Amino acid sequence: MKELTYATTNQYKLSTANAIVQKYTDIMLVGLSGEIIDIPEIQTDSQEEVAIEKARRYYDVIKRPLIAMDYGLFIEGLKGFPGVYTKYVLETIGIDGLIRLVEPLENRAAYTMRTIAYTDGTTVKTFSSRVDGIMQTQKRGTNGRDHDLVLLIPEKGKTIAELTNDEKADLTSSAWKAFAEWIRKHQ
Repeated sequence: MKELTYATTNQYKLSTANAIVQKYTDIMLVGLSGEIIDIPEIQTDSQEEVAIEKARRYYDVIKRPLIAMDYGLFIEGLKGFPGVYTKYVLETIGIDGLIRLVEPLENRAAYTMRTIAYTDGTTVKTFSSRVDGIMQTQKRGTNGRDHDLVLLIPEKGKTIAELTNDEKADLTSSAWKAFAEWIRKHQ
């Protein structure tokens, strides 16, 4: 089995990605265990640009092919905020602060977006998946944190935190599947 670096130390993200990628390829994604690398994120409203720049900067440090991912929550009633700034917003005002921003909104439609960026130092390719939902003002569920507790997936009738790990993986699998199919053809 071939290994490819996934620039993350989050074991849940790693295992979820591997469960999908290994269905389609002979690649095992390996994280950055022990390789804590502080890569500053560029400030832009484009999630694709953030993911690409993150992948390029990691590549500059570790000098091997890799993937990096950027993730964001986009709330329509807040004109897409927090978007690419989701991590910062959750670190500063927390989920309770975000709930307070959402409470007065008539339009609570929201979506999460994951963008995966691959680079081998020359080629850069991106893959994205979107999960649509509706922001709630009451936290529900135990299988998640932050906005997982309040983003209701209408077709499931549950928040992300109320879904099983398999159900959550199914929601985001399209980007990982597209990556796996592409890398299989380009190895």
